[in-house]
Amino acid sequence: MALKPKSDDIKSVEVAGVGRAGVGGAGVGLPSTDRLSLDLQFAADKTLTARKGPTPVFTRASTATFVGSNGLIQSAAINTARFDHDPITLACKGLLIEESRTNLTARSEGLDATPWAVQNATTITSNNTASPDGNVTAELFTVGATSTVYGIQNSSVSWTSGTTYTVSCFFKAREITRVNITVNNTGVLPINATFDLTGSGSIVGTPTGTAIIQRYGNGWYRCSVSATALSTALTAFRFSAVSGTSTTYPGNSVDSFYGWGAQVEAGAFPTSYIPTTTASVVRSADICSITGANFTSIYNQSEGTLFVDARVETAARSANGFFAGIYNVSNNEFSTRIFSGSIQVVSRDPTSKDFSIGTATTNTKAATVYSNLNNAGSLNGSAVITGTVSTLPLMTSLGIGSRYSNTLFINGHIAALKFYKKRLANAKLASLTV
Repeated sequence: MALKPKSDDIKSVEVAGVGRAGVGGAGVGLPSTDRLSLDLQFAADKTLTARKGPTPVFTRASTATFVGSNGLIQSAAINTARFDHDPITLACKGLLIEESRTNLTARSEGLDATPWAVQNATTITSNNTASPDGNVTAELFTVGATSTVYGIQNSSVSWTSGTTYTVSCFFKAREITRVNITVNNTGVLPINATFDLTGSGSIVGTPTGTAIIQRYGNGWYRCSVSATALSTALTAFRFSAVSGTSTTYPGNSVDSFYGWGAQVEAGAFPTSYIPTTTASVVRSADICSITGANFTSIYNQSEGTLFVDARVETAARSANGFFAGIYNVSNNEFSTRIFSGSIQVVSRDPTSKDFSIGTATTNTKAATVYSNLNNAGSLNGSAVITGTVSTLPLMTSLGIGSRYSNTLFINGHIAALKFYKKRLANAKLASLTV
């Protein structure tokens, strides 16, 4: 049964098979002879319900957050799909698929109490302004009278050597327009970056670690830094006011900035915000697939075309992030994935026959085919690249946003997905991906 999306994010869905233009050239009016059997328009329709074909089954064993159509962070219930939006343009990015992550720090929104502690004479005014979720739960941090380091720190997380971590928080400027995220002992975890909270947001100087700043509405920015721990130890991380490029701030007992939504997660990039109270919290993985008789109804054993329109932020590209693929219980597959920055067509029958169709971009539109003639694919309107012949064994499922074993998640958005029961001509492959 299809899960009902949040009421503020519902759009009308046209009758399956009607040729309305969708995301990523998905509604180019291809004739019925092309044997379209599945048409999912997640970004345009903001629902799991297909325009043509069966509705995918979606599960997630926990609640999770996303940006709603009003630009505010919202919570989706257990087993409810997230149709995420750009917080500035409010455009829907599509179905958000993420791996499981844990926010390792408690009190992500209560930065005024343990495990948080003020630096020097910093004053905290609790629940002072509206946060990125619209509630008045953000803290105001005001510097003291002397020249020193001001902000807050947290000593509750123990870092493990060889593990990559991402530390993030939402900040908003007032008199203070720059903030710093660092670890007290960068010899344990080499994280140190300064962010400018004006305009589109920027990173000041050369950070230690991989720094990212994302602009949200109402003056908020999400700032994050990622790095791999060099040793196993407990050492504090901190958020500090910055004057120019220095964390030594000339105090005046007036200047201040806002903070909310702290997160520490094991991983090389930030994922959606995970709120915590008195302990760490796990966000479960998003699993989306079509199996059984529903899969049989859309699949053709001898040939087929898989089209996917995906949104993947540069920082979220894992070594293997699967957009979509067809699989069986023996782990045979035909899929489209990111591998080391390139889009690969992967065919295992069961011998691996992989080939690249181009370099991944933030917005990726790929059309890939299998047949007894050859495998082939087109990326973002480019000329079709062909691979070797691959005779696929009998397949049993379609995975959306991850691999057959519910691993190697895209950590991004699926805007649209189509499946055709035939190998489309090369010219049509290219036109689909423009």
